Amino acid sequence: MDKHQQSQKSKLFKPTHVDPYLAEMPGSSAHCPQCGAVYRQGRWSWQQTVPDDAKSHICPACRRIADNQPAGTLHLAGSYLEAHREEVLGLIHNTEAAEKAQHALERLIEVSEQQGGLRTTTTSRPVIANADCRPKNSYCP
Repeated sequence: MDKHQQSQKSKLFKPTHVDPYLAEMPGSSAHCPQCGAVYRQGRWSWQQTVPDDAKSHICPACRRIADNQPAGTLHLAGSYLEAHREEVLGLIHNTEAAEKAQHALERLIEVSEQQGGLRTTTTSRPVIANADCRPKNSYCP
């Protein structure tokens, strides 16, 4: 199969997942009244000043939190978690703070005890990916 055929095959079988929370974006600049994030030039971010022409619009992360519809879920369990629970919880919260500072839509929804472990839900998958990688990098030999 040549490169052109491979390219066409990739386009043909590419999954078409549309996130309903990201599908409804404001057309112009907007301000989330719940968290203070600002939508400008196609992106939600944390800005010190709100543009004068900004309309009030609840951001996708606040909508996900209100609807309790996480985009990512991470389950942690086992003997390592039992021995290092506080460190792992600190790592989860530090990861969320770092991601949230750079990306307004990447937030932690909830960390709860479930089935002998921890269940973490977030508003986006990258937060989960980063939280999943860091314990391995920080603690595993």
